[in-house]
Amino acid sequence: MEPNYLEIGKRLQEARKSANMSQQDLANLMNVSSSYVKNTERGGKPSISYLFTVANNCSVSFDWLLTGTHTSLDLKQIPNSNEETEDLLDNLRNILNTADPDIRIWAKVQLQKMFGEYLPAKK
Repeated sequence: MEPNYLEIGKRLQEARKSANMSQQDLANLMNVSSSYVKNTERGGKPSISYLFTVANNCSVSFDWLLTGTHTSLDLKQIPNSNEETEDLLDNLRNILNTADPDIRIWAKVQLQKMFGEYLPAKK
């Protein structure tokens, strides 16, 4: 699954406008030029730092920025069979093995946020 940067850019712009921020306001938060913000909103590849800044300052989720959907925990959707669990793990492996390093980093950060307390400490 390759990210659709044009659609991501549209959502970045929508989030910024919903937060009543100008491109310059967002650029100032990140210490980048307003042309960088304009480029990402037109479909340029955003950095992970940029996505964090928008998510944190515009009250949107990474899920929505990257996919356009909001996700929430629905207990009815939690896998309850070995086949469903294997499908879920296959999807996770695909995300973590994607060629795009930004997506891999994003996935690792999200997993750490969600399951950090259950993961073994690094030595």
